Amino acid sequence: MINKLILRSVSMLMLLGLTVSVSYGQDKSAELFQKNCSICHKISTEKLIGPGLAGVTQRRDKAWIAKFIRSSKTLIESGDKTAVQLFNDNNKIPMPEHMFLSEADIKGLISYIENYKEPVARKLTVDASKKDGFTLHEIQQGERMFYGQIPFQKGSLNCVTCHNAVRSDTLNWNPSAYDLAQAWLENDGTNLYEVMANPPSQKMKDAHGNVQLSEQEIYLISAYLSEIGKTGLVKEKTFPLRLLLFLVFGVLMALALIDLIFTHRVKYKIIHVLILISGLSVHTVMAVQEGQRLGRTKNYAPDQPIKFSHKVHAGQNKTDCKYCHSSAMYGKSAGIPSSNLCLNCHSVVKVGARSGRFEIIFLNMYSSATPSMFPQERLHVRLVTVKWQKWTSRCSFRIFRWAGV
Repeated sequence: MINKLILRSVSMLMLLGLTVSVSYGQDKSAELFQKNCSICHKISTEKLIGPGLAGVTQRRDKAWIAKFIRSSKTLIESGDKTAVQLFNDNNKIPMPEHMFLSEADIKGLISYIENYKEPVARKLTVDASKKDGFTLHEIQQGERMFYGQIPFQKGSLNCVTCHNAVRSDTLNWNPSAYDLAQAWLENDGTNLYEVMANPPSQKMKDAHGNVQLSEQEIYLISAYLSEIGKTGLVKEKTFPLRLLLFLVFGVLMALALIDLIFTHRVKYKIIHVLILISGLSVHTVMAVQEGQRLGRTKNYAPDQPIKFSHKVHAGQNKTDCKYCHSSAMYGKSAGIPSSNLCLNCHSVVKVGARSGRFEIIFLNMYSSATPSMFPQERLHVRLVTVKWQKWTSRCSFRIFRWAGV
């Protein structure tokens, strides 16, 4: 009897371990596909950059697929007819090599592609199409959840940690609450319920952790975003310390002069001198700093419609400056490259090192605006209304346009 119980327990543990192992393997393969393959391929009949992968294991031998994943270039150079045909049919764009993947990784990828099934659309208990007409109570509840003042049912998450809900001078690589609202409010825009249930990027998965929002919680968040989409971000209220300092020293200098010339209440004139010297020093420093801000400075970095980092592109990625700023070789200024130039790389590179997918998706839509490259003016700020070709509504963007900075 005891032996039977031990045998049954061992069998159950082995079965549990196998189930966990299979589940982990599937998750890892899905992550590998997301990171390395989804940029160019869909597991469907639709062609993205490379061909659709639906039914590929029926059309090709798995051993051949493994070799092609490992190094398509090697197969093409060897004269493999199928590899050469695929190369020619896809504008002679070679598939990147994946020498870093183990045999188990490639086997898992092939299995994942072979057994992939389209996720079944969830049946929602709330009106997912609703983008307006929320009650004040729903908007307030959503705002408190967004700020982390009300915990979610399955964990605590403070959305404003990543997504600004007020205007700030500090660059935030994550989309603001207003950016999220605009992406959601557009016709055929972001499906909040799908994105929250299945985060599309690893960065978003890491940020959300294991917190799963209910349909009602997403509904309330969308209520708050609908309001942000109308009102925009409020300006962050900061204490005017510099102004207060300027006024305090101005008053002290005035009192020192009055006492020195007329009232003579303070016995030691050295006090008047120290106050005047200190006040003039502070006012001079402030005047110089404010004057520098009117012109070009070393750290000058105006807001841009697309968040861009020279440290990533020219620094980490070693992109030649002249590739984007070709006019620097013969003009007085470096010039601003057309957004179409960005797509030479970002039609393939879909995930940013700092901004994830959101900013590059925005770049693709921004590139279809008319005109694709705005005239350059020196430090001129205005609101430009851009009518998107792909989007049906009008979006207002604050465009800082400048030359020679």
